[in-house]
Amino acid sequence: MNDASLLSGVVHTMGLLVIAQAPDAPVGDERFVWVGRLPDWAERFGCAIEEPCEPTQHFTFLDFFLDEARDWWASQPEDSADATLRSEVWAEPDRDGTDRQLEAVALRVAGQGVLVIAGVGLEFSPAQSILQTARERRLATDRELAVRQLVEEQLRQRVAERTAELDASNQQLRALASEVALAEQRERHRLAIGLHDHVGQLLAVAKMRVSSETARCSDPESKNRLEDTIGLLADAIDATRSLTFELSPPMLYELGLIPTLSTLVEQTGERHAPLVCTFEDDGQPKPLETDLAVLLFQVVRELITNTLKHAQATRLKVSSRRLEQQMELVVEDDGRGFDVEQLGRPRVGKGGFGLLSVRERLSPFGASLRVTSTPGTEDDAGRGQGTRSIISVPLKSD
Repeated sequence: MNDASLLSGVVHTMGLLVIAQAPDAPVGDERFVWVGRLPDWAERFGCAIEEPCEPTQHFTFLDFFLDEARDWWASQPEDSADATLRSEVWAEPDRDGTDRQLEAVALRVAGQGVLVIAGVGLEFSPAQSILQTARERRLATDRELAVRQLVEEQLRQRVAERTAELDASNQQLRALASEVALAEQRERHRLAIGLHDHVGQLLAVAKMRVSSETARCSDPESKNRLEDTIGLLADAIDATRSLTFELSPPMLYELGLIPTLSTLVEQTGERHAPLVCTFEDDGQPKPLETDLAVLLFQVVRELITNTLKHAQATRLKVSSRRLEQQMELVVEDDGRGFDVEQLGRPRVGKGGFGLLSVRERLSPFGASLRVTSTPGTEDDAGRGQGTRSIISVPLKSD
């Protein structure tokens, strides 16, 4: 018995519909003939089987099925060892409009090309319907999963876009904060120059003239009044110099950051005795852009101000050292510690920028601020373990 006879017998015994590629058709040809069918197939589905048949005219499922497999079939040699090529399950309405669960299997039988078997599942049993229902549910779940994954991917993309926009906005705000601080410092520098070059000079000239008149004065009472005036003028000159330094020390632009910080620490110790203030530098060159040097002076002065206002310290130390192409500035005290997270927030209504703003102003220059501090406890009577602020700054190329 040849393969075709055996297949035909199986078809009639098991109740299947089989459509075979015509034996004389070359690979890729879509001419089919029928081999066998379920006895009441035509009655159920209203389609006649002709010989030879055009599958796409009689079986709607074959359109999709053949289109999917056509390229694959055409590319396979006739002696391909892969027998089963494709399997597809679908629902086909019968004459009553009831969906019947069918299956098509494309396979290769030696010397007979491609076969399409429809109705595998035997008499459309309830079990086959249950399996198809389960399959449809699985497919629905897969579709829902695919939709969910698509939505999640779109959401991730939107979040990424919004995050990028937020990062860009934050960067612009940081740059703006630095520019505002520098603009303020430039205005302070302009005012400081005015005080030093005009008000300070006028006071100095006035003191010289009063001193000259005092030397020539012979009346003791008038001379005493002139000497009192000289004292007042000297105090005014000192106050002008002090105010000039606080606004914008001229030496910062003339001598650089390190000598200016040394003077700042020295003056802080003189004004706030018995607080012991020290400054240390490793003596290495530390080239900086002018704007960055001005900003660093502001930051160090603000950190010192925080120590004076809040730390109740007995010692304050400012140090600077070079680490390859970085400079490290350290401001440390032995006063009460604090909650760094709390102080890092903007201090609305209390003046000053706060540590958060300091970091924002340093960021555009590639500089950073790290603060370590331990709040006081009952064991140390609330003293804490002091505060250490470290500013890391990239140096200008030598």
